[in-house]
Amino acid sequence: FVDQGMLGFLPEEIRLPAHLTVGEFLEGVEAAARTRPTVPWRNQLEGLGSHRCSGVSQGQRKTIALAAARMGRPPLLLLDEPTNGLDPAAVQWLRSEIRAEGERGTTVVVSSHHLDELQRLADRVLFVRDGRLLRDVSRDTEPEAFRDLDGLFAELFIGSPR
Repeated sequence: FVDQGMLGFLPEEIRLPAHLTVGEFLEGVEAAARTRPTVPWRNQLEGLGSHRCSGVSQGQRKTIALAAARMGRPPLLLLDEPTNGLDPAAVQWLRSEIRAEGERGTTVVVSSHHLDELQRLADRVLFVRDGRLLRDVSRDTEPEAFRDLDGLFAELFIGSPR
């Protein structure tokens, strides 16, 4: 989830070690990253520290994995489909955390198929197909295209004019 403080990663499918408690897992990440937590995960996880990783919900797994990814405040966060499977309250919380990271100067890269989610979160959207960049759209330089990401997607991937 974190690589020597340089990169934090939140995978779409999160697998936590079932035999560990949440606290043991996060303390292990701290030790492996050789960092002290800059994001207070103990407060963030509201008493989950003593629960086994195998007994937490999908939303709680995402929260735990995000805490691990942010350990040491890496300058780059990669988030793969971060809102998949979350309830509306968890989605709002995650959006605010992503925005806060961006405001702190962290580069946050979100991989998502949810264009409406990207419109809310992103400053820039890259459309990629088979490893090839099809279009790079910025909120600042192309506001009309950015407001119609669905139409742009249809044009690029389906061939329909906007």
